Amino acid sequence: MFLSIRIQLLAVSLLVLITTGCTTQGSNKYAANLPPLPEHQIDGIPELDISVRDIYQLTNKQKRKFFHYYNNYENRNIEPHQRLANYLTKYMQTFDYSGDTLTASEAISNMTGDCVSLAIVTSAYAQLVGVRYLHRKVNRAPIYMRNKNVIIVAQHLRTILFKPKYDTDDITANVWTEHINIDYYKADTDIPADPMTYDEFNALFFANLAATRLMNGDLIPAYQYSKKALDIAPHHQENVNLHALVLKRLGYQEMAMSLFDYGYQHLPPSINLLTNYQTLAQNMGNNELAKNIEQKLMTLKDANPYQWLTLGYEHYDKNKFSKAYSYFEKAKNKAPYLDDVYIALAKASYSLGKRRAAKDYLELALEAPVKSNDVNLVKAKLANFNN
Repeated sequence: MFLSIRIQLLAVSLLVLITTGCTTQGSNKYAANLPPLPEHQIDGIPELDISVRDIYQLTNKQKRKFFHYYNNYENRNIEPHQRLANYLTKYMQTFDYSGDTLTASEAISNMTGDCVSLAIVTSAYAQLVGVRYLHRKVNRAPIYMRNKNVIIVAQHLRTILFKPKYDTDDITANVWTEHINIDYYKADTDIPADPMTYDEFNALFFANLAATRLMNGDLIPAYQYSKKALDIAPHHQENVNLHALVLKRLGYQEMAMSLFDYGYQHLPPSINLLTNYQTLAQNMGNNELAKNIEQKLMTLKDANPYQWLTLGYEHYDKNKFSKAYSYFEKAKNKAPYLDDVYIALAKASYSLGKRRAAKDYLELALEAPVKSNDVNLVKAKLANFNN
C-alpha cells in the first residue's frame, strides 16, 4: 500500500507525497507569502497531456453500476458515507493490491492498484454523491524497492469519509460514527499523521509516476510527471525535492541546487530534501553548506520515527555508527513503544563496542508494546550475549 515514495540516489533519501479532493479548499496563506520558485523548466520537453480532472473521471458504465447500488431502495436509510463505505468494502473483496498508481477508471477496470489508487477511487465516488472526505498520511514501517542506485521507499495513506453534518444540539448523535477509514488494512504500528491538502494529494498521483520512472531510468517522463506535481503543489517540499532530484539526474545541477536551496530557505523542514541537498552540496565541493545542512538535520523534530530510522540506517550502512545512533535515538524519542527503535539502537551500540548497552536495548525491544519483529529471533540475539 503505497502512500508516498522516497527515493534514494547514491545513498540519498527522498520522500514524495500528494492529495486530491472534491470540496473547495481555503487559500494557502503560507504559500501566498512565499517568493516564486526558481526556474525549473527545461526547454524542449513538452507538458503532459493529462489534467487533474482526468484522474477521477469514471466511465458511464462505472457510474451506472455505482448509482444502482447507492440509490437502491434497500439502502435509503443508510447514511451516505456508510453507504459508500459498504460499496467500497464489496469492491475491495476482489481488488488486488499492486504497486501501480492508477486513475480511478483504470483501477476499477483492472481491479488493482496501490493505496493511492484506492484513495483516488474513493474520492471519485465521493465526488459523485457529495460525501465529504480527506486523505491522511500514515506513518508505518515502509516498503523498500531497489533498482541499481535508486531506492524507493513506499509509505501509506488512507481516506476518511465523513458523516453528513448533523444538528449539534441533537444529544442522540453518535460521535463514533462521524467518520469511516477506507484502507486496505490497518497495522498495530500505524501512526496517524497530518491530513493532506487536496493539492498535495492531486500532485501525489503525478509524483508517484515520476518516482517509478526515475527508478527505471526513464528521465524524460520522470521530469514531465515531477514538474506536473510541482506545478500543482509548488510549495510542498517533497515535490520540490523530487523535481530537484530529477533535474540533477538530467545533468542540470545548478537548477537542482536552486530548487533545493529554495526548499531549504523557505519551506518547512524536510528530512528528504535536506539529505538530498546535503549530498549534492558535497558532490559540488561545498563542504561548508553540507555541514550547515547536517546541523539543521540534527535539530529537526519530525514526528515520523521511520524517517529517523531510515536516515539512521543510511549512516549505519556507511559505518558511521555514532551518527546512526543519534538518529536512532531520535526515532526512540518519537516512538518509544516500537520495538524497531530499540533493535536499531542495539545494532548501533554493538557496532560501537557497547555490548552491555546493546543487550539492554534488546531487552527493551522485548518489552515494547508494539512489535513488528519476530520475538523468538530477538530472544535468540539476546541469548548470544549470555554465551
